[in-house]
Amino acid sequence: MSEIRVPQIFADLRVSIVPNEIPESELTDLEVLLETYGADTVPYGTGPAELKDLLKCTHIVSGSIDFPEYYAALDRVKAVVTPKWVKDGIRKTKLLPVRPYSPDPALVLRDVVVYFTGLPPGDVEVLTGGLNALGGVLSNGKSKLVTHVVALDITPSLAKTIEDGRLKAKVVLPHWLNDCLKLARRLNERPYQLPDPAILNLNPPRVKPTSSANIRGASSPCPSELLSPGNTPRRLRSSTALDGQFVCFSHEGVSDEHRKLREELVEAAGGRLVDEVKRATIYVSLYRDGKGYVEAYQRKIVIGNLAWLDFVISHAKFNLPTRRLMHYPVPRSGIRGFKGTKICITNYTGEARIYLENLILSCGGDYTKTFSKDNTHLIAANESGEKVEAARSWEIPIVNHLWLEDCYAQCECLSLTHAKYVYFPHLTNLGETVGQIQMNRAALGEQVQGLAKKYGITLKSGRSKPVAAADGTPDPDSDLTDEDDDVLDHDTPSSPSKTASSRTLSSRTVNATPSGQPSSKTPRTLVIGQDKENETPPTTGGRGAKSRALSKVHDMATDMNLFDREMKRKGGVLHGRDRRSDASIVTDDTEDKPPKSKKRRSSEFDTSTEVDEEISVKKQKVVKAVKTLKSPVMHRMMVTMYQPWQNNARKESNDKNKLRNLGIFITEKPTEVTILCAPAIVRTKKFVTALAGAPKVVSTDFIDDALENKELPDPDGFALEDQEGEQRWNFNLVETLERADLNCRQLLKGVQIFCTPKVKGGWEGYNEIAVANGGSCRLYEGKEKFHVRVPGSQKSKKSSRDSLTAAQHDPVFLVSSTQPADRALWEHFRKMAQNADMEPRICSENWLLHAAMTQEMEWGGDSVDLTV
Repeated sequence: MSEIRVPQIFADLRVSIVPNEIPESELTDLEVLLETYGADTVPYGTGPAELKDLLKCTHIVSGSIDFPEYYAALDRVKAVVTPKWVKDGIRKTKLLPVRPYSPDPALVLRDVVVYFTGLPPGDVEVLTGGLNALGGVLSNGKSKLVTHVVALDITPSLAKTIEDGRLKAKVVLPHWLNDCLKLARRLNERPYQLPDPAILNLNPPRVKPTSSANIRGASSPCPSELLSPGNTPRRLRSSTALDGQFVCFSHEGVSDEHRKLREELVEAAGGRLVDEVKRATIYVSLYRDGKGYVEAYQRKIVIGNLAWLDFVISHAKFNLPTRRLMHYPVPRSGIRGFKGTKICITNYTGEARIYLENLILSCGGDYTKTFSKDNTHLIAANESGEKVEAARSWEIPIVNHLWLEDCYAQCECLSLTHAKYVYFPHLTNLGETVGQIQMNRAALGEQVQGLAKKYGITLKSGRSKPVAAADGTPDPDSDLTDEDDDVLDHDTPSSPSKTASSRTLSSRTVNATPSGQPSSKTPRTLVIGQDKENETPPTTGGRGAKSRALSKVHDMATDMNLFDREMKRKGGVLHGRDRRSDASIVTDDTEDKPPKSKKRRSSEFDTSTEVDEEISVKKQKVVKAVKTLKSPVMHRMMVTMYQPWQNNARKESNDKNKLRNLGIFITEKPTEVTILCAPAIVRTKKFVTALAGAPKVVSTDFIDDALENKELPDPDGFALEDQEGEQRWNFNLVETLERADLNCRQLLKGVQIFCTPKVKGGWEGYNEIAVANGGSCRLYEGKEKFHVRVPGSQKSKKSSRDSLTAAQHDPVFLVSSTQPADRALWEHFRKMAQNADMEPRICSENWLLHAAMTQEMEWGGDSVDLTV
């Protein structure tokens, strides 16, 4: 009998399996599978002696990046993949690309498999590019591996696939993927999920504050309560997270009491203590400073703070301190650009709030619990709340937490102009995305270079990693050498010998061909100094390029300032006062007499004068802005039928400005209304649509009192009372507002309403009423098709619409007039409704108006049902 030939998919590969977040039962199976399909497996060890063998592998299989050799593997371009890469490669019988299977948490969509349906090809192409950039995978079919279906609607075929259980994926709008790409964070799918996405509802529910699991145990750089000096290490003696590791503590920022306790915990967790950085594999420090920190960074060992050490020991699992911002040592003096900032936080709760407070303090800024005009920034999770309104009124920048995290990770105060820092997705609280960022290694490298100059330390061309000596401890005199070993950064300063040769070269003229013979061409001078037009680009890295660019910008600064000043003058650069031939431009000075104006020519200004004048102008603008600051918005009011404003636009504008200064903003949007002002109960579009939000309904005396007394009155003292109006329209205002509060703008949610073309006032007004109550109204001309509900879709919650659910089939409404053109559409409407297994209901305009004013839906009567 012939043997079964197994395809050697992993031939010529050397693979090591790191047992991180991989079940023990799966470890042996993975090793057998790899060897069966041609790979050569290398055992993984926890001590530094095994590092050399690990870095000779071509692939490392791990469930996460939390193992000490991860960054060393990346520096040597080793592929780190999840176990799924092995299984999918065997299933497809081919070697798969490694990027979609990377455990790197920076690839926030690495576990997402997307299938697009019903989208334009151009949109699919753009979204696919962003999906791949964040680690996601595109599927060409509706397979069981698909995790997300991106569509504009649930088609019948897609609904059948979901109903049959062949597809267990979330069906979301493309807005979800678009928002994920904008923020480079993975957002919750709930507001985007079909068939009833909340983001398309014009009257959405309030966004609830949420927190993130990424910062649990990592919200502060200080030691946690779990491992306080009062606790004994016995409760954690079973931890083996530090097996084979050699730990060195910094002598700064750690008290003797904390140090003694942590030393006992390290030994209980399997680690060993050393006194010198050169013999350590882990360096623990509170501050990102000192000679020990520079040496530890240069030797590529793990650097963390006490909070990280407590986290590792208490969870009995090793993780990299750079994965969480508060697990890495903090800068001693903050980061540049943050001094003098006063930052307040809103809409973040729990551990997320504590985390952001500590980030602000670690950056060097001041955190304030209360928000005032003295604040420089407001960090918000969404665009709601009194602090957000006040910040807009006071023109204080509003940003999300991504700005603060990026500033800390990149070790500098970043500009607020980046789109993702001022973007707030609809119905999403960004508190759930807190902590999805790692420390920037390049920025840390630049900081280490500055610290090395400060302490007079010469950085080696390549950072070394300790190799185990005979006694098991790292040998400080032995460096791990590898062909792929790179330097600390591309910005490493040149050696003295190279600098000397460069200076010698700059003073000579190259006047020979490569063969040594004289050249007939003009000699070429290599100049390395201030004049850099003829400079040959150096090959030492990016530091020289940066210095040259800064030098050029500095030289051009004077001309740029002069040009900006000329552009601001009347006539600009081309038609300014220096152009005499243009008679249309009136000049301020002539050659014969001095100018009457105190202004001087642009050529007379020197740099100091410009700086002084610019500063004075900025001061004047600041003073002016302070004078025009308005009170924060306390109420958003909608006004209808106010007699003094009728046919008097000037008075209306002046009164609105006065009310705004008192904290009352006049709005035209019914979804924002907190106060509805009217002389009586009227059936205007503003009055009817605003009732859905259960506002305080006041009489127009409220406006008169506010304008007369120049202070904000109490709305409860001006409640509208109109018994005659209530009798005329057959409803009770107080009961309506109570029902509106219960309905939460969802009275017509899920109710399908159509409107004929000849209704009184036009169908657009009825659509606005329906939208204000959570529904919509579409124009019906005999060609529309009904939306068939997806089986198993969520039903509406119990509310005042219970009388409509008594019907066996879902009702569909047609708001119509009695004109012949509209009556001709009734029969066709009935047939289409019955074909869609729905109950047709043809009603007059009064039905929708009465439903909106009473905030309940009733059916019946010849004034409502036109078929009676």
